[in-house]
Amino acid sequence: MTTAVQIGAQIAGILVARSAGTAPAPYIALQALVLTLGALVSLGLKAPKPTGHERTLEGAFRDIREGVVYCFKNPVMAPMLISAAYVGVFIIGSFQVLFPLIIRDAYGGSDQIQAGRLGALFATFWGASFVSAVILSRAKPLRYPGRALIVSHLIGAVVLFSFAFHKPFLAFASLVAIWGLAAGVAISQSRTITQGAAEPRYLGRVLAVYSMGFMGGAPLGSALVGVAASAMGPRLAAILPAACLAVAAIALATLTPLWRLAPEARSAPS
Repeated sequence: MTTAVQIGAQIAGILVARSAGTAPAPYIALQALVLTLGALVSLGLKAPKPTGHERTLEGAFRDIREGVVYCFKNPVMAPMLISAAYVGVFIIGSFQVLFPLIIRDAYGGSDQIQAGRLGALFATFWGASFVSAVILSRAKPLRYPGRALIVSHLIGAVVLFSFAFHKPFLAFASLVAIWGLAAGVAISQSRTITQGAAEPRYLGRVLAVYSMGFMGGAPLGSALVGVAASAMGPRLAAILPAACLAVAAIALATLTPLWRLAPEARSAPS
């Protein structure tokens, strides 16, 4: 449900921002207002304060070190952090760079038409992600969430590979919708696995490291895909992250316990 709410808000932002054109200032002001409202709402959050932590700089660094060591020693957590990093590099970085370049070079049109198509693609991707996230929120927990995560990454690799070939814009948007459906599954299951595998006292630090890998990979991926697009063109450049994503997902399935992970069986009494 958290994933669905977050993605729904992203869709609303995309649909509003696509009208900005060459005058984005009012929309940036609107974004600042929304963020301010979010900060005010956050002031009303009530939860017990963390206990057992030293409120010193030395204690903070020790907590960070313990959290990172715990993450990479955990047989489930470590591959999840690796998957977060390669998703940031090969997926987030790819569509942030490739979508506008492919629309410009392959479909053309005026600036307004290109902006509309770009907004439609982003809305399609996140709209499909929203649908799959809502369906998952209403369905029973998946027996093998790791398999769903890995298969969704492979679907993303296939769609990315298809970017190398020209197709009508409607077909392009349809493939992006399929990718979005898979991405909704991946986002939901990655959070489910990560939070379910973490000990409560490490949960905050685990999610911090996970987010760092996910968001930290995106700028690196954008730079790599941008260089590849400059050298090969945006269409052929899509083959590089597609191949890397497929190899990473297959390695995750064969070299880690994620493919066999069954949280219900693990928690059942022996």
